[in-house]
Amino acid sequence: MIALPSYIDPELWSAFVESRKAMKVPFTPAAQKLVVRRLMKMHSEGWDANASLEKSAIYGYRGVFEVAKRPVETKEQTPARQVSDDHLKAAVPMPKEIRDRIKELTKQF
Repeated sequence: MIALPSYIDPELWSAFVESRKAMKVPFTPAAQKLVVRRLMKMHSEGWDANASLEKSAIYGYRGVFEVAKRPVETKEQTPARQVSDDHLKAAVPMPKEIRDRIKELTKQF
């Protein structure tokens, strides 16, 4: 049996392999590696590899396909930084000479 990543259910893998055999579709070790690679790619993109195997085994699909996204673990997330209005309290008005200089420069355009 081919080595499976820990997130792939061995029973679902076996069901998929058996369904391929029942269809009399060749499933060489090289082809099995390719399917596992596809499942690994799907998993890395957030797809549920086990749901794909299950659906493929049940409906007699020859391959695996994106079926359902994995549920995202929701932990209470704290923002990267707390946003506050403190910077507004510390702000000072722009000096008049700078405002006047900006007006002069923008009149040229």
